[in-house]
Amino acid sequence: MNLSKSEKIIFSILVVIGIDIVFNKVIYPGFLALKEGQSQNVAKDFVQEDFVLPLQEDLQKAGFDDINVSINTFKTDISFENLREYDFDVVISSKKIKEYEDIADDEKKAEELYSIMEKMSNKFENGYSDYSKQIAINEDINANIEYTGNLSLEIHNDEHEYVFYNGPCFNALDMDLKTIYVVHEEDSQACHLNDNTDYSNQEKDEVLDNPDVEGPTLGSYTDGYNAIVEDEEYDLDRYQEDSEYRKGVDDAMEELDEYY
Repeated sequence: MNLSKSEKIIFSILVVIGIDIVFNKVIYPGFLALKEGQSQNVAKDFVQEDFVLPLQEDLQKAGFDDINVSINTFKTDISFENLREYDFDVVISSKKIKEYEDIADDEKKAEELYSIMEKMSNKFENGYSDYSKQIAINEDINANIEYTGNLSLEIHNDEHEYVFYNGPCFNALDMDLKTIYVVHEEDSQACHLNDNTDYSNQEKDEVLDNPDVEGPTLGSYTDGYNAIVEDEEYDLDRYQEDSEYRKGVDDAMEELDEYY
């Protein structure tokens, strides 16, 4: 095919434009995605060594020796020039915790699991729940890495979810979102429920519904506290009308403020 000089010029221009489009729309974005993926992998590997494995070892020593900790989500929150911010959370699981699936009907087992999870919770809250690190990905890129998962210790198996809440007034062990075992912190100076009333080992609904229980309503306080810790939202009408629910919400929000 013979082309005139003007046709050759036009053809050359079209080729250049085509190459530019392919480079800018396909090759360069692919290169950036690859580079970002490599940066995220470096950060993820760091979290595995600096957070996941140490946490797993500490929880195994404090509680069940088959505890497994794995990264659940790891996402890029900010990617701007030479700065990256990554957020992550983890899943904690154990098969041995299945031995305690009947704690709702066995107070002795509930007390035993409470004790085990309290020790693990102390490890988790004192060294990991507020985790935040700054690292250098390479000579050009720096990254901030932050744990943004549940602030309370949460352990799963194939059938159930167990959560240990460490609050200013009481500690509680939940299974599948139901409070099973509660220990009132009578000596805590931060506890507004310190009225010498023993609320230990009573389910929050039992306390809430029992007209013979005098003093503050632990169940209402628990509902407000858990509304922030678990659901990250609360009932505005109840907040305005129920002083104990409002106190639970306020205490939980104050605790969260300490983390951030």
